[in-house]
Amino acid sequence: MDQHSLVENMVRVSKIAKLYQLPVVLSTVNVTSGANQPTIPELRQVFADTEELDRTTSNAREDVEFRTAVERAGRKKLRASQATKHSGSRCAKSR
Repeated sequence: MDQHSLVENMVRVSKIAKLYQLPVVLSTVNVTSGANQPTIPELRQVFADTEELDRTTSNAREDVEFRTAVERAGRKKLRASQATKHSGSRCAKSR
């Protein structure tokens, strides 16, 4: 999938999540340290009112702030999805 289509799809899914008032935990990994890029502007625009957590580990479950944010959502089921920039191309993964 080309980058433009991927971004469009991610934005559409994000807008649907907002429409249905689904809790969203928005996080990055090592942006503050300069190791990675920030969230793309298109997603930041959709989630402008959502606090973004900058983790120091790629495993979100190891990050206390992330786990706390997930627990605050109060849901028993969790849909996790991520978009990463890897080897010059963007890919999306959902589990």
